Amino acid sequence: MTAYSLALLLAILSGFVGLGRRGAWLSAAMLTVAAALGIFASAQTLYGGRTWALDLGGGFFQGSPVLRFDAIAAFFLVPTLLLPALAARYGLAYLAEHQESARRVRLFLGLLTASLGLQVADSHAFDYLLAWETNAI
Repeated sequence: MTAYSLALLLAILSGFVGLGRRGAWLSAAMLTVAAALGIFASAQTLYGGRTWALDLGGGFFQGSPVLRFDAIAAFFLVPTLLLPALAARYGLAYLAEHQESARRVRLFLGLLTASLGLQVADSHAFDYLLAWETNAI
């Protein structure tokens, strides 16, 4: 759970770090580390059988698990985090002469990566819809 949580946190932060003038390399590096952490979390589940569920209990969620990281979530997390990391690295050269639009792309790439990474482990419909609507931004 720790590697998965850190991967999503780094993905979110990479978008905000990318807003700075010299944040392009750091943003791409953070997405790369997030992908590595996600692959590590997936490997633990796929090869070690370590699954987990986050249960907030009570309130709106009524005791049902909000996040469940099992084999299918681990399988889909790998491309979900790996492809945006590759896109961020490619965007360093591709968007070099368009700095103003590149900042916006880095911000939304980080948010998109985190929301997609959250969707693979969502097991509650409302939480899934929140992550899905974040994609629409």
